[in-house]
Amino acid sequence: MIGEDVATGVAWLGPWLTASSIALTLSTTVAALWCAYTQRSRARVRYAVWCAALALAIVAPLAANARAAFIDATAADPASVALALPPVAPGVIAVWSIGVLVMLSRIVHQELALRRWARRFSLGEAGSVGGVTSLDEDAAVVGPRFALVRGDAGAMPVCWGIVRPRIMLPADAVEWTRELRRVVLRHEVAHIEQRDALSDLLGRVVVALLWFHPGAWLVFARIRIEREQACDERVIDSGIDPVSYGEQLLALARRLRPAYPAVAAIADRRNVETRIAALLLADGRRHAIGAGATAAAAITLVALPVLLLTPAHSTPRVAPAAPINSEAAQLPGGHPGSFRTSLTGRVR
Repeated sequence: MIGEDVATGVAWLGPWLTASSIALTLSTTVAALWCAYTQRSRARVRYAVWCAALALAIVAPLAANARAAFIDATAADPASVALALPPVAPGVIAVWSIGVLVMLSRIVHQELALRRWARRFSLGEAGSVGGVTSLDEDAAVVGPRFALVRGDAGAMPVCWGIVRPRIMLPADAVEWTRELRRVVLRHEVAHIEQRDALSDLLGRVVVALLWFHPGAWLVFARIRIEREQACDERVIDSGIDPVSYGEQLLALARRLRPAYPAVAAIADRRNVETRIAALLLADGRRHAIGAGATAAAAITLVALPVLLLTPAHSTPRVAPAAPINSEAAQLPGGHPGSFRTSLTGRVR
């Protein structure tokens, strides 16, 4: 019984792994070509495109199977796809399973460590930092939906939480200028409004399932870059001068230390220069991307993996039987190859 279950799991996982790898390769290629062709697009659009490319690695095989089932149920002669998925050896499935367990356990460890780290900070009300009331403008930026907590002095501001979002400002944030606090808070609120904590968790799970594919790691790294640039765009759209904002990012990166490795910081030293360069290029003409190009990329991104991965129809085709002459079957010598007259039935 256990052997049959294992065989069934291998039979299902093999095609799924192959189909997911193909879907990820196709969606990543389409996303990269689109982003290269539309370099003047908004960062939030590029962020959505890269997130969709990673999600399609899981969704496309499921959608292809659903499409095949629908075609089989509704069409008399369903069209099959020419793409044949090669079998996957049980040993490969075993190695993949070990890698998935290691990656998922790492995600669980990171989430638990984040919870332990966050318990050290005192919780303040909206518009305050650990009980130290900030200005009314700061409270208006954050609003009643989120909570501010006071972190260690000199730590980089960060945010986390899916159900109950938290924004951490360092203890010495009360000494910052009003403009700097507003900029930092707007950036962190943009992360929360984009549901970046949820998308980051889901992205890590997808990477854990497809850890063997280099494209999964490359796409996820690109998602994190575009995520920060999308939040920068939201800050600029609120009326902040791009040059002033870039200078503030650089100053924060130089004087503050990372608060927690597993949480994205507002001014990561590794990509802050790239973000500043993108900010300086942000003008009115940079975002003029036609709706046609966006729609074509979206349709191709979704349709191409689903169409190519639709399983071929496997129901055997039976040729229709030839009509049988009942009179001929009753006549002597009426077997195939015999000679008989159609009028008298005598055999010559």
